[in-house]
Amino acid sequence: MHLYRFCGRASRRWLAVQPCTIPRLRHRPQRPYTGDEHLTRCAAIVVVLLSLLGCSGLSPRPTAMPTTTVRPTPNCTQLFSSLDAATSRAGVRDAQDARIDGFPYLRVNRFLASYRQQLHSAPQWRQWLSALRTLDRHARAAEIANLPATARARLTTSFAALGTTLNAAVYRCGQRMTDADLANASRRAQLRARATVADDYRSAWRFFGLYPITALFVEHGVARLQRRTRRIFETPLRDLPVSGHLVRYLPPAGKSLSRAHVVDILRTSSRNPMSIPQPNRSQLTELFDTFAPIYEIDTLDHNDRIGAPFWGADAIPQIDTQHPVVYRLVSHARVHGRALLQLNYVIWFGARERTSAFDLLGGHLDGLTWRVTLAADGRPLMYDVMHNCGCYYMAFPSARLRLRAPQPGHLQEPVSVPAPAPPANGARMRLRLAHRTHYLEHIYRKRGDDSGVHYNLIAYDQLRSLPRADDSRRSLFGENSIVAGTERAERWLLWPMGVVAPGAMRQWGHHAIAFVGRRQFDDPGLIDRLFTTTAPNQPDGAN
Repeated sequence: MHLYRFCGRASRRWLAVQPCTIPRLRHRPQRPYTGDEHLTRCAAIVVVLLSLLGCSGLSPRPTAMPTTTVRPTPNCTQLFSSLDAATSRAGVRDAQDARIDGFPYLRVNRFLASYRQQLHSAPQWRQWLSALRTLDRHARAAEIANLPATARARLTTSFAALGTTLNAAVYRCGQRMTDADLANASRRAQLRARATVADDYRSAWRFFGLYPITALFVEHGVARLQRRTRRIFETPLRDLPVSGHLVRYLPPAGKSLSRAHVVDILRTSSRNPMSIPQPNRSQLTELFDTFAPIYEIDTLDHNDRIGAPFWGADAIPQIDTQHPVVYRLVSHARVHGRALLQLNYVIWFGARERTSAFDLLGGHLDGLTWRVTLAADGRPLMYDVMHNCGCYYMAFPSARLRLRAPQPGHLQEPVSVPAPAPPANGARMRLRLAHRTHYLEHIYRKRGDDSGVHYNLIAYDQLRSLPRADDSRRSLFGENSIVAGTERAERWLLWPMGVVAPGAMRQWGHHAIAFVGRRQFDDPGLIDRLFTTTAPNQPDGAN
């Protein structure tokens, strides 16, 4: 009864103050309300009040307007558009991973692009989108750091409502846009179609360079170089010439993992919707330390010493050989559809010294990338190597791989396989490099004799934003992925092959490794294209 009386009084007061909104409403004599009518009207009032609260987000309203003007929150599309415009104006766009038209918060590499038609569940979609977002965040972190300070400050102020820093705003907006696109079937279909990576060949150059004819001469030259390389690898190690003296670079001192431990890391880190091995940071450190090679370099001058790139006072990249470093980078291959972890070790030299004015191959900066592809059983399935121009690619397969026969009637550069991978004997892999050319001449394992200089393993991503003398920052690589000033004269002869600036140093993701045909070092299907898998359970012991 108390509830009836309260609701009745409340309803009468509420109705008494309501203006009449219905014209020609006839006056009816008032009659006393019953208890049920009181309850009905009270319920109606409660419903109206709850509706009003729902429309306001159930948040209390301030009793007075703030004294300062509240700026509208900039939306996320504006954030990415402004960042893209600013990086373009400053010339600091990062080229490592491909942008996706219509999806400014995502970028893609060849490995992730290979999954775009194989996403069959919501968890797989979410993992895939998260990986694409991560690529974009890393690229934008470098681009933001490389922006002029004034441009960076202006953007930070403009989008402060989205995050305390631009990187925080990129993270939050990326998450919001991911959730929206994940729930939109049309957007997912667009993303499937657009998440592709173009190769690093120019078809128009090949057309105007009479590629079917000129490629025959280049293929002959490549075959001759590969025959010479095989002869060098067949030469006993003790008989290889030494122009200066051998300097040995050793990995950081640390305990190597057992094969059982490696298998456990690969297995447990693959427990995700897409079954991709994704070790955490500490596990990656252990893996990189375990498989890090020893470099033995014929050293005659400072250009034969490895080091860290830095920006000199004249805005030309140099190499600090006082602090030997090797850059580490993770990639993945897909063998018979299964994702395999790859460990990349990248070294840099000051130059490949030119021998004369007619030397087409010499120039500023040089370097190599050594890669270890780990099978699920913890053993390397294959080693391969290239110079950081994409040149001189060589593969060293384990006993479980056999080189595919070339397809008749196809212009395709033969694969250089100068030697198989040496079986494990508990010792580290050693890479013997020549003076000046820095050609790989031998790979082998040997116990003991481990005196030398220790190098540090650091992240390859550091090269995407290096400090300069004026306190600004700049990527080692240009917007076209090329390290400026490292162009070689050979480009004037080899341009009909369609490779931009052959011989120049370039960024990860842009290494064309064949002049005849089309091959990319980061192609996740490269092993399947070049080799067949035989006796997958054969214990070759490579490690």
